[in-house]
Amino acid sequence: MFERLSHIHQVMSGESKDDPVAMLNQGLPESYQHGIAICFNPSGAYLGVRLTRGNKGVVYRSGPPNGFDPTAISKYPGKAENVVRRLLRSLKALEASDACEAISERIKAIVESFDTNEISKEVADHIAELDTKEQYPFVYIAWLDADGIQPLYSHPAVQDFMVSYALAGYSTVKDIKLTAENRVCSICGKPAERIVGNFSLIACYNLDKRGVITGGMDYPSAPNNFPVCDACMLRVSSGWDFVNTHLTFPLAGERYLLLPHVQDPKLRRFVVQLLQRRKKGPSLRNEALKKITNSEYEILDDLAKVSGDRDSITLSMIFFESSNAAWRITGEIHEILPSRIREIYRVKQTVERDPVLTFK
Repeated sequence: MFERLSHIHQVMSGESKDDPVAMLNQGLPESYQHGIAICFNPSGAYLGVRLTRGNKGVVYRSGPPNGFDPTAISKYPGKAENVVRRLLRSLKALEASDACEAISERIKAIVESFDTNEISKEVADHIAELDTKEQYPFVYIAWLDADGIQPLYSHPAVQDFMVSYALAGYSTVKDIKLTAENRVCSICGKPAERIVGNFSLIACYNLDKRGVITGGMDYPSAPNNFPVCDACMLRVSSGWDFVNTHLTFPLAGERYLLLPHVQDPKLRRFVVQLLQRRKKGPSLRNEALKKITNSEYEILDDLAKVSGDRDSITLSMIFFESSNAAWRITGEIHEILPSRIREIYRVKQTVERDPVLTFK
């Protein structure tokens, strides 16, 4: 599956050169349109909150629930104090990072003047004036100068920190170094100057369960069990983000990933446009369920037409269960031609029209 996710990134990027920031940038869903900028002047003095509209150009990657988001921008969780404290943790991490050495003094000045109570109240007051039923707010730290609002997420040093932060977690665990030099990557099969042994982006791999073979029987063995190079970590992360957004579907109470493999380079751009056409809906009820089902069938119909009887495009269905603590594959169907899998979707549509499965 990891190889397929890496391949999906390559399909999506085409001939473009890999850019680590673009590969790790998850962006924000279209529903997040209300920007709340917490503004400071270049000297670090607090200037208040400003409202912005739209999320074009946002550089965002989510962090752990009790941690921080590395580019000092967060989705609004429903309580102003929580998001403000989360952003403060982001600022402190940026200040301490080597990647942000060039702007560390400016960030330090913001941290020193940061009044959580005052900022939380102003953020809450502004959000109370917005219609957030269908369009949600996000909050970010910014400098405000003569040129306008300058979000921290747009600064190259902050973007570099996002990349280093994303990769650093796979290099150590419990202060144990989990890297090795001059090894072969288990995903791309190529020699790499550096590999890591804790690539746990998907929670189907861990090092703390002694009964899990991939975890080995001790932490230092991890680089031998699942060595992954930096380039593959970035590609798989990019592919995983895209699949989660565009290619995760329901089927009779189960969920699965639909992973394409495009062997013909001439077809890759077409497949990119086809996959990007599908937008993930907010729910699976009533019309939303019908819309998603039709969208899947459209994709497969077009893939089947362009592929014809050739094996230039194949698909894998990866059925899974997930929770906050684990992600587990429950079934797999590989190397399916689009013309064959269309029949599965035809049956799927028939099943979903059954009154027993219709949501009211």
